[in-house]
Amino acid sequence: MFFEINGGQGACVKFKITVKQIVFQIDEFVQEQLLHPAMEAKVRCVAAITTLLQHAVEVGQAQIAKEGILQMMLEMARSDEHVQQLAASEAIIAATQKKKDSSMVSEDIFFYIFR
Repeated sequence: MFFEINGGQGACVKFKITVKQIVFQIDEFVQEQLLHPAMEAKVRCVAAITTLLQHAVEVGQAQIAKEGILQMMLEMARSDEHVQQLAASEAIIAATQKKKDSSMVSEDIFFYIFR
């Protein structure tokens, strides 16, 4: 995979980036956000996972499959803070959109959250 960045005065720089390098950078970002004590970092992490689920489904699903990520999202959805609820709900919906039984999965998850 090549990316071109056009610099000033007609200069063009090409970067060769492998999928492994991209996944490694994503893993580092998620780990960094999870280790940060502020809840803002958790929201940022979940928002990034939502974006991955919408555009790079396999990478986003791999992040959710990591230990503690889905549980964190469910707890955020059950919190009293609107921003946490919104970020977690969007991620959960994005995760279930590609599944055949997505309406059933979504109903089960939202029943768990709002019981």
